[in-house]
Amino acid sequence: MLTLLAAVVFAQSHVAVQVGKEKQDSVARAKSDSIAVRRDQVRDSLRARARVKDSVRKEIRLAKQLPVTPTVLASAFKDPRARELLLHAREARLAQDSSLTSYDANAYERMSVGIGFKRIGRDRLLMRSERASHVMWQRGNGAVIDVKGQRSAFPMLEGVGTEDVDLGSDTDIPYAPGRETLWIAGDLAKANVNENEIIHPLAKGAEAYYTYQSGDSVSFQLPGGQRIELRELRIRPRQPKWNVAVGSLWFDAATGHLVRAVYRMAQEMDIMAVAKEANEEEHDPDDDIPRWVKPMITPMKANLSAVTVEYGLHEGRFWLPRSQTIEGNAQVSFMRVPFKLEQRYTYSSVNGPEPVPDVAIAVMDTATDSLSRAGRRERRRDACKAGTERVRRQVRSDENLRILIRTPCDTVALAHSSELPVRGAYARGTTGVCSAAAFGFMGTAFHAIQSHRRTLQRVRGRTGARRRVLDARASEAWSRRLVAQWRAIG
Repeated sequence: MLTLLAAVVFAQSHVAVQVGKEKQDSVARAKSDSIAVRRDQVRDSLRARARVKDSVRKEIRLAKQLPVTPTVLASAFKDPRARELLLHAREARLAQDSSLTSYDANAYERMSVGIGFKRIGRDRLLMRSERASHVMWQRGNGAVIDVKGQRSAFPMLEGVGTEDVDLGSDTDIPYAPGRETLWIAGDLAKANVNENEIIHPLAKGAEAYYTYQSGDSVSFQLPGGQRIELRELRIRPRQPKWNVAVGSLWFDAATGHLVRAVYRMAQEMDIMAVAKEANEEEHDPDDDIPRWVKPMITPMKANLSAVTVEYGLHEGRFWLPRSQTIEGNAQVSFMRVPFKLEQRYTYSSVNGPEPVPDVAIAVMDTATDSLSRAGRRERRRDACKAGTERVRRQVRSDENLRILIRTPCDTVALAHSSELPVRGAYARGTTGVCSAAAFGFMGTAFHAIQSHRRTLQRVRGRTGARRRVLDARASEAWSRRLVAQWRAIG
């Protein structure tokens, strides 16, 4: 359930936040290692428990899956062209083009998370992170990722720097053979629908959940004379649910490959209701949320309001990701958390002559036992003491993809890299957020109000003219501070 929530709210992007500076004394390090060991033990226990539940979940999922009957098929397509386009796209989605052997790309990612405390009113920027990287991928050898720029900003928190956010490497790699083309940072494409996840409109059995209608078409001619025709497929859910989408999908009429997708979820996700349903099916009392906790975190909802995926044509035949955007919001009790993830890819060569070194993965690099994880933590901690970059190796077993990630130790150079946009991570003029000076103004206003309240409490016992004088002085000092800070904004 936690994995599903993370996928819906943060688009399957891994974020690890550390507040404050790392302490170098041995006592703090021993305490940190002890906490890490206990966390690893809990993680191992949860993994073993999940393996036991897998068979139960599979039976439940198959029992819940709606059947595709002749009656359902007859009502699924609004016109014959829609059926033809769906079947063509379904076949192309699972096919792999072996002629695509390598690419050299630059990736840029920007994640913004806000926070608000009222139903109406302006949301404030809680966190923003940017990352630029150079990616080289070659079939059979793996992928090499060189981080070129990285910075983050936490306007509402102090002591958090650019090194404190790790967005992971999943979204740095724009394409891998067999990867899902519709979901951002998706895993391998799955042939059949899954009731416990977002139901893919192109998967086998999706006719029981969606209706399809052909839409517009457009054609254009490439400089070499090749003509490309694109066709639109409009998808609508039979019933509004949190795990079905509504939107428009565009495909290459010749190959059936996805070219552009714009969609949203048909209904917001009531996380507590979904968790309760899953718990009732598995009959696991340990997953129940304590009654005293529920009033503190309810209502708990999540919604994907807009997802856009665009592909670009390379070498006249390869459709590779060009830009991806996901936008939505979550609600926990009285807090509202809007979020937005933006990704862009540019390619310097496709099937070019640049060789990619074979990424060698040792057993200790991927072992999941607590001892191996502790060893990897120690090596990452000491990497910058002996060299100028951190090197990390990982394997995505579902894609059989070996990944080598190299990150410079100089975080100041990363934050000021020319690969990142010139403006700051939360510069003025950015939609939906405040500038740095505006956040400083808010902080000054907050502290001024608190100081003013303390002053009023001190003079509360005074009476007559003396109290009025002290009150006026406090208000005047408060106003001067606010005016000075506001003028600094410009």
